[in-house]
Amino acid sequence: MKTIEIDEVQHDFPAVCRAVASTGQAVLVTCGHEPLVSIMPLPRPDAGREQSVWGLRRQFEARHGVLIEDFDLPSREIDEERWEDPLKD
Repeated sequence: MKTIEIDEVQHDFPAVCRAVASTGQAVLVTCGHEPLVSIMPLPRPDAGREQSVWGLRRQFEARHGVLIEDFDLPSREIDEERWEDPLKD
């Protein structure tokens, strides 16, 4: 993260903002070497985002590995001791 003094920001704030937006890197503003604030770029709406479900799946698999679709379903047997008929009076 780039660090600049507050005097430089006060001198040309629009240029600092344009630099942050164009490079995508945040800037830490200091006063006498004490951090005051950071100026961060806004995320771009189209940067790295896929809108389709298949695109989202590709992103997920790239981060976490391939999804495995052959899994066993839980048993459908009724536990007679705990089951109660909801329609029974």
